[in-house]
Amino acid sequence: MTQPTPSRTPKHRSLLFALGEDFYRVELLRLKGVVAWPDLQPSEERGVLGWLNLRGEQVPVIDLNELVHGKPTERLLGSRILLLDCTSRGKTRTVGALASKVFAMASEENSKFAEHFNPCDVLSSILTGLA
Repeated sequence: MTQPTPSRTPKHRSLLFALGEDFYRVELLRLKGVVAWPDLQPSEERGVLGWLNLRGEQVPVIDLNELVHGKPTERLLGSRILLLDCTSRGKTRTVGALASKVFAMASEENSKFAEHFNPCDVLSSILTGLA
């Protein structure tokens, strides 16, 4: 009897995006979701672009380009909010990371031109200050 062949899906699939002129990739396993850039509720919190109402949960949205390059993200057709669960001081919360030019999913083999990136690493300083 012949055994079924397991599917051959790439182990490390990533979402590719740009910040300024640089290309980055974040592993799909880290993402909780991706949403278009909606109207956000204003924020008075330092570093928070605004608040996204995600199925009744208030999610802080942080501008990655501003954090990494010191310039706000342009509102472009390809701009998206990457939803992630980030942990800071032992507390995990969903956070939105605004990225410009989100453009493709790729496997590890064909995304070597993009730097591996974990947005939670740069968001931790802001998350620590949120209640």
